Amino acid sequence: MDFTLTDTQHALLTRTRKTAETWADRALEIRRHTLEHGQHHPGFWKDYCAAGTTGFLVPREHGGSDQGLLAAALSLEAFAARGLMLTLPVLTNAVARLIRVAGSEELRARHLPAIADGSLVIGMGFTEAEAGHNFARMSTYAQRDGDHLVVNGEKAYISGADVADRLLLVVRSLTKEQRSERGLPRLAGFTAMLVDPRAEGVTLTEQRLGDREGLRQWKITFNDVRVPAADIIGAEHEAIVHLFDALNIERVLFTAISLGGAAHLLDRAVGYAKSRTVFGDQPIGAYQAIAHPLARTHTQLESARLLAYRAAALFDQGADAVTVGTAANMAKLLAADVAYQAADQTLQTFGAAGWDENQGLVDHYLDTRMFRSTPVSQELALNFIAETTLGLPRSR
Repeated sequence: MDFTLTDTQHALLTRTRKTAETWADRALEIRRHTLEHGQHHPGFWKDYCAAGTTGFLVPREHGGSDQGLLAAALSLEAFAARGLMLTLPVLTNAVARLIRVAGSEELRARHLPAIADGSLVIGMGFTEAEAGHNFARMSTYAQRDGDHLVVNGEKAYISGADVADRLLLVVRSLTKEQRSERGLPRLAGFTAMLVDPRAEGVTLTEQRLGDREGLRQWKITFNDVRVPAADIIGAEHEAIVHLFDALNIERVLFTAISLGGAAHLLDRAVGYAKSRTVFGDQPIGAYQAIAHPLARTHTQLESARLLAYRAAALFDQGADAVTVGTAANMAKLLAADVAYQAADQTLQTFGAAGWDENQGLVDHYLDTRMFRSTPVSQELALNFIAETTLGLPRSR
């Protein structure tokens, strides 16, 4: 395995890091702007897009750079390493891939150029309060009405629906009886589509989750929402066929953000440990009680990074979804834990100063804790690894 980045990837990192460094001191301002105004900070977003960070998974004929998942991971990690943790670009990248491989030519021509230039931001509408990550329990439903689908139901814990221009909505489209009549498996009968979160019949109700990930969270109710059939991605009733690619992308890129966030926190903790003096003339970093946890965190971060890059490289090389999914789940598992460990140890290193809201460390602490539950929980990641890699029975 070659761990050397290409010249193109080095150029990408140089460009990305330069942009991230320009805005690093304004990370809290950027976060608060998104929360208060329901949009990305205009100045930051302009620079972010100008750095070529929005078209990695979009083909060149549609205005993208087509550099692949590893390039997207490197970019998002670099921004997170400067305290700029961006989750909606994760979801937009995942949906871009879905549109590319399963969307109609009209849908690709309509949306991929806008994704590539950053003018189209897409969120995801999967989870429901009673279903969680279990597709089989999903109840939001769509019925055909001519050249439209009519959607009814409710999604919950949807990040950034106020910021997104569109949502990737996954709904039931066949009843259990219809699936049985057609001899289809239990996970058939789902349809994926793009929905305007401001469309008639859509109601957004904020769920107060403490503004995690720098985004507000929403419950979304669909009451006879009419969605043009032209906005369906892939074959009707067969969304599951292509969704695993999108979910693998989501996991790899959330992992990249976790790694960047951990690096940012570790850098701050090390800097503080070098400069803070309490007893005598030695900085607190001279004490093994401070130094050893930071050294261990650094080692674990480097290990998780290698696994994350491997998962992205496997995807770019065209490995099958299970192979990529296994590597992605392993990387997510390690990265979420090390990011949380880095946040906890950074707060411990800073002491009382770490709880100052202007430091932003408490937000990082809570965000990294959430990464242990999203986009998939640690337990579900372990289930996947146990079943696909170790050949153990399906978990109950």
